[in-house]
Amino acid sequence: CSRLVLLTFQNLYFVMEIMADNAVEQRDAHPPSSNTMKKRHYATAITIADDQEQSPSSNAPSCAGKLASELPIVGLGCSSFSNFFSVDGSKSITLPLDPTHPVIIEWMNTVREAIRCGINLLDTAPWYGHGMSECLIGLALTYDNPPDLRNNVLIPLPAGLTRADLIINTKVGRYEADPLHMFDFSASRVRSSVLQSIERMKCEYIDVIQLHDPEFAPSIELLLDVTIPVLVEMRDLGLVRAIGLTGYSLDVQREIIQRSWDKGIMFDQSLTYCHYNLHDQSLFSAATEKSGNEEDEASFASFCWSKGIGVIAAAPLSMGLLTKNGPPDWHPACSELKEACQEVAAQCSRVNVDVADLAITYALSNASIPCTLLGMRNTAEVYKAVRIAARFDDDSPSSSSGQVGKLSVTEMLTRPCLNHQKLCNF
Repeated sequence: CSRLVLLTFQNLYFVMEIMADNAVEQRDAHPPSSNTMKKRHYATAITIADDQEQSPSSNAPSCAGKLASELPIVGLGCSSFSNFFSVDGSKSITLPLDPTHPVIIEWMNTVREAIRCGINLLDTAPWYGHGMSECLIGLALTYDNPPDLRNNVLIPLPAGLTRADLIINTKVGRYEADPLHMFDFSASRVRSSVLQSIERMKCEYIDVIQLHDPEFAPSIELLLDVTIPVLVEMRDLGLVRAIGLTGYSLDVQREIIQRSWDKGIMFDQSLTYCHYNLHDQSLFSAATEKSGNEEDEASFASFCWSKGIGVIAAAPLSMGLLTKNGPPDWHPACSELKEACQEVAAQCSRVNVDVADLAITYALSNASIPCTLLGMRNTAEVYKAVRIAARFDDDSPSSSSGQVGKLSVTEMLTRPCLNHQKLCNF
């Protein structure tokens, strides 16, 4: 926990940038220009330890999907568009969605402004609001004839927007609030879920379909023998462009990827969450136990890159830990970590910096992560994300050169602390 505080202020130049930007933002509250979001390419074949380029194994599965050639460095995490969170009156919202409801209008405007600003990656799931998030995306992308907005203004979609301009990712496997029906990894449910998601979002196809929280499946064998082959089937049919997986456990993801690889099935993308932020950089941590197998000992990111799998990250605020108000009551972090994060938030406040801004800035500064998903509930949060992203130049790691961008993980974790004794008197 003390390392968290030290690491925070090792990035003191981020704090100073945010202070300067806050001053500018107070003078200029206008929305950012259209399509200003920085883009990056997927990192591949990078090893953080020695920065040496690798090539995927010669026995790599030959069939793989098609990922987008470039991503916005901020993606729109769409779990906020649900009644999961007791803010903005969303608890009272139910399906079917009322497009004239003020909260629904605000959510549609959030999606549309994000797209206008260049945040063209939307990541959702049937689990988010039990279908509500996917339905909201469908409304945001198609609703254009409001009969009565009750004095609320619906922002128009960008002119000329096509499906090809968007990256729409969703998931299969987790669905209902009832614990007895929360997870379903059966072949029939995977097929119906993909079709239902396409219908809800009015999106023709899904860019990346992700296996959701596989650590809760009855067994990995079920996923390997039943669920994952259906994802490949959906990819082959063109209903999805690529297949991925997401869950908290990196060990479970690694095992699924390796065992699928051994069966001739190649995943295209991995989405991780809460593993790259101010208090947890385990996405890039080498295995602590030495097995003698270089691949087993590599960091999860390097393991994925060696197999040509794109890696993106989510939850730079660690599900509320790195915010002024702190995490929700259900947050699983230990009390020591919660206290350390609140101390960091207090230290940031003393220099007029929002710890969330610092955490987002830190997450986006790593050029080997092409996209970080961030939940945004309103247009103000979109504008803030765009302004933070604007701090970074075009620092894309080239998929062919294998080079990390300007700021490597090693540099970030070893940068000398600047005046931290003055700021961290504990």
